[in-house]
Amino acid sequence: MPRYYFNIMRGDLRVTDQTGLELSDLGAAQAVALNDARALLSVGVMLGMDRRRTDAFEICDENGIELLTVSFSEALASS
Repeated sequence: MPRYYFNIMRGDLRVTDQTGLELSDLGAAQAVALNDARALLSVGVMLGMDRRRTDAFEICDENGIELLTVSFSEALASS
């Protein structure tokens, strides 16, 4: 099963995922990113942060190649 890495992007800041997750395919990785984005948005609301405009997950493969970007605002639109 392939391993996907979920880097968090905020403007020029990148928090790199060092562990990743083994998932069946890119669609499963996108679903994880959407769910995690919703969770982080919820925490952000409680802390008075607006993460919708700038934050995103950059999903990469085992070679560090970017496969998909999932913006936090997309997570709200698809809920």
